[in-house]
Amino acid sequence: MNKVILINKPSGMTSHDVVNRLRKIFGIKRIGHTGTLDPLARGLLVVCLGEATKLVPFLEQDDKVYDVEIMLGKATSTGDLAGEVVAEALVPNFSPEIIDQVLGQFTGEIVQTPPKYSAIKVEGKKLYEYARKNQAVEIPQRTVKIFRLERTSELDYRDGLCTFRFVAHVSKGTYIRTLCEDIAKALELPGVMSDLVRIRCGKFHLSDASTLEEAEQNKLRFIPMLEALNLPVITVTEDMLKRVKNGMVLPAERFKEKLSQFAIADEGKLLAIYQFEENKNVYKAVRIWL
Repeated sequence: MNKVILINKPSGMTSHDVVNRLRKIFGIKRIGHTGTLDPLARGLLVVCLGEATKLVPFLEQDDKVYDVEIMLGKATSTGDLAGEVVAEALVPNFSPEIIDQVLGQFTGEIVQTPPKYSAIKVEGKKLYEYARKNQAVEIPQRTVKIFRLERTSELDYRDGLCTFRFVAHVSKGTYIRTLCEDIAKALELPGVMSDLVRIRCGKFHLSDASTLEEAEQNKLRFIPMLEALNLPVITVTEDMLKRVKNGMVLPAERFKEKLSQFAIADEGKLLAIYQFEENKNVYKAVRIWL
């Protein structure tokens, strides 16, 4: 059961809820996912089973694509529709061109302040733990990259509010709730993320994901660990294979091309992930499967 599976998380469940349910379905303890989805969000959750949990630090680095709905004219305490309304304003009639220009301002590297209702740890506690107790805490900013923001629907005006959908292709660590709030601020309005669907994580797509009900019926695809990785794969010589199995370093001069990371396989089986250490000019094992 050392595999990766793709699950279509429904709205209303936490990512932890999904993992717990899968743990019961498969009867295993070692299970983890590669990126949390908020309870109200839905879509692709990449889940690692058994020894595949060692892949989590590598898979969670992948970029992600979301289908997002933003609501202009309302802000909440959580940045989504689950929170209390903290600000409201009547939305003027924007031209679609104005909206598109503002979206364009957020492509490239941007600095975000993560939402106070998030699982980021500060001084050993998660931010939402501070928020629930109304405790003040300094939230560290982070730099993320927005590869693409594109409006995908018409502007829908009703009850003084305006909603529209857009696709967001972003780097690891990007908070879409914060992105929605910042887009609204650029329009001098309160705003909130009103819907979120994750449609891609790295090489994985939502169209290939299974529901929890299908998982219970064993109607899902198990992805081998080697196939799940988005790294160059190297088949080593017999001599080097012995070094790999003993967790030894590999001299960089033994390789034609310098790579930051690569996977080592033998007969289609993932054996290890190696990473380059420039100061020593060697490749060091960072994960090993024997």
